[in-house]
Amino acid sequence: MNGSHMKSKEMPALRTMVGAVSISLVATLGAMPSAIAEAQYPPSIQAPTTGETIQTPVPPKTSGAKVVVPVATSEVIPDLVKAPVPVSRAALNSNGTLNLTRVTTRPVEVFSGVAIGGLSASDLKSAPTANLSNVVGKKVELQVASDVPTVVALQSLPKSANAQVVLVNSKGKTISLGTLRTTSKGRLTLPPVTLDDKGDAFTLRIVISGRTTNISVRATN
Repeated sequence: MNGSHMKSKEMPALRTMVGAVSISLVATLGAMPSAIAEAQYPPSIQAPTTGETIQTPVPPKTSGAKVVVPVATSEVIPDLVKAPVPVSRAALNSNGTLNLTRVTTRPVEVFSGVAIGGLSASDLKSAPTANLSNVVGKKVELQVASDVPTVVALQSLPKSANAQVVLVNSKGKTISLGTLRTTSKGRLTLPPVTLDDKGDAFTLRIVISGRTTNISVRATN
């Protein structure tokens, strides 16, 4: 995966050089936090104010689908801790599901161009968040910006219920996240997802209380 956020923390020499240039610019021009924050978003994204959507929705691929776009929780988006590893090298649980604790420290490329995990607990707070409410049994398309780690948070789900969560690509290949538990308020927060390029996509399949919800996730910027 070639996104800047997916590899930047494995290039200390480059970061040192960039840091030196940044310090020089700030010393010369003064502190410019908004300009620095905007520079960390992909060129197709205007760094938004906290609470605003980070992109403009486009028509969904599925007719009649509800479109959801992420909301900014910070003017600066976090970098992945490391470059993603393929599933063949990822830590799995004994039942073959992805170990969600381990993906915090090492993101996994679940499909070509699609990574999951890779943000620390503190970085999660500054990642754009896609809030999906009342989506059970409905057609939903989540549109994200390429190369931007995005937290997916589902709300209005059955409270304190078990949810089977599976990722599916266009060829039908599946990666299971296992059984997750909703909160007492009916919320389920998934590890951040990062799509490498515009057009990359997968389906998030959630089975809860006997009902299946398929959420199409694709990069549109």
